[in-house]
Amino acid sequence: MADGVKVVIDTNNVSRLHLIDATCELMDLVVDTYGDQGVGDLKQLALKTCCTSLPTTFSNHDISDTDVALFVAGYSGKCSLRRIMEDPADLRLLVCALKHPGSTLISCDKRLLMLADESKQAHTCFKAAIHKVDISVGGLFSDRSYNTLQMFDVHGDDPFFHYNRNTKCPVCDPSNTCRTKKTPPTPS
Repeated sequence: MADGVKVVIDTNNVSRLHLIDATCELMDLVVDTYGDQGVGDLKQLALKTCCTSLPTTFSNHDISDTDVALFVAGYSGKCSLRRIMEDPADLRLLVCALKHPGSTLISCDKRLLMLADESKQAHTCFKAAIHKVDISVGGLFSDRSYNTLQMFDVHGDDPFFHYNRNTKCPVCDPSNTCRTKKTPPTPS
């Protein structure tokens, strides 16, 4: 894998991305906003029925079982690694991000986000990533080619997608530094 800043994308973001962008081309803007190269678990991405072009635009994480075992052996924190390892790609993605300084992990898995925070790894959830893209390129929320209005649904219940739900923010951002949590975007 080439050197450079990576944006490590957890596959659980793909279905949320597909809700607002049927082509999933918005992922290119996410990658450009956060780093030089998108990285994911290509085996998991290949199993997705939506956003089928993503496996060709991402690099694989290239993290071995040994890399994961070394992380687990050296881990002494509070998070339950057993629960995180229920998704076999999650620890690989975190280890990948940790191996590439300046990289960001984007996930909607509360335990993985908590472990990233505990590991001092830059991380964010899907809705905060989309907010940062809007700030970076401008006009994302007013561009009707993206179905972002549903992210502002006051009755929405997905804390990683709907801006009105912040129930998982304390897990992901216990130090209250998240710009999206402090100043949520407004629909255009």
